[in-house]
Amino acid sequence: MAGHSKWANIKRKKGLNDAARASLFTKLSRAITMAVQRGGGANPEFNPMLRIAIERARSENMPKENIRRAIEKGSGSDATVISSIVYEAFGPSGTLMLIKVATDNPNRTYADVRLILDRNGGKLAVPGAVSHQFRHMALVVVDLPEQTEQSEDSILELLERTGAEEYEQDDSSISLYFPFERMGTIMKEYPVEETYRPHLSIVLPDSAAEQELARVIERLEEHEDVQAVFTNVSFRFL
Repeated sequence: MAGHSKWANIKRKKGLNDAARASLFTKLSRAITMAVQRGGGANPEFNPMLRIAIERARSENMPKENIRRAIEKGSGSDATVISSIVYEAFGPSGTLMLIKVATDNPNRTYADVRLILDRNGGKLAVPGAVSHQFRHMALVVVDLPEQTEQSEDSILELLERTGAEEYEQDDSSISLYFPFERMGTIMKEYPVEETYRPHLSIVLPDSAAEQELARVIERLEEHEDVQAVFTNVSFRFL
């Protein structure tokens, strides 16, 4: 589940094979279990975080039985404890990366993420070396009707109605960014996700550099513990 970025959109268009779908279901299951533990219980009516996680799972055609088991894993005396951790890293060409994981074994996940980075031109960073270059935010993505351009007035109206601080627009959607502290309030009205937005985005010099970074992101996302990868790069050539 990549952060909302051009690379995430490109990857979604490629489709998923059976192995990738199985990995996706594992990620979605852990997000549900973690939402039960962090969001306030197993009832989605009273746990907006869980409701959003379930809606995401359904949108990916995850079976109801998988969803039920994931909820059960997050509650009760024998609940599986899922930890949410954000690793900081340096990627190829001097890029910055934040890697969000959901894991029941932090030591294993740390070793796996470090190995993936080492083999693909990246390197784990010490805590604080990268995170200060990003802002922790809540993200709402509003889909646009096909072949419809939002006028500036319409965008301003949307920003005023939602109270978003920043936005980005592409051909199919508008991404609205809010301070993370408002996430609990916003999720009562909109499907929302956690994101890390760079203070300053960079553009890599050519397609080869972008492909190198995209390859690292893809390798990380193939790991079932990795929930999202955020970078300070605006993809241009892909």
